[in-house]
Amino acid sequence: MPIRLYLANESGYYLDMNLYKEVTDPVTGCTKFEAWGHKQGPLHDLPISTCYMTKDYLQLKRFQAQSNGTTYVYDFPDMFQQSLSRLWEEYTIGRPEMEVPTQLLKYTELVLDSSGNLVERKRLPGENDVCIEFLGFLWP
Repeated sequence: MPIRLYLANESGYYLDMNLYKEVTDPVTGCTKFEAWGHKQGPLHDLPISTCYMTKDYLQLKRFQAQSNGTTYVYDFPDMFQQSLSRLWEEYTIGRPEMEVPTQLLKYTELVLDSSGNLVERKRLPGENDVCIEFLGFLWP
């Protein structure tokens, strides 16, 4: 049974690893990726002939920010999440009664409305139309 390891480092801060089995559909004869393990990655149930994805829109924005010696604003939540996870893992060593919370971080994007008030906005990363972002963070 062929196994493929898929590694991705889209944000530059977190290495994402996924394992896939190559499984042939008995009806169609098409060989597809099937997630192996508890995590379904981005290639799950896609044909093995799926092209490698080059940089998407966010990766281009991220590259532009890094080229200018800064960090892309939408990468900060991932960086904080990783740091909090490591801190909790270190803290719970030797404390079996303690558990790492399931939600370590919650953030909300705030934007100025037409009246100049900060309001919550739900949109995909990179859909902002100004160069300044404010992300409000809440630690449970």
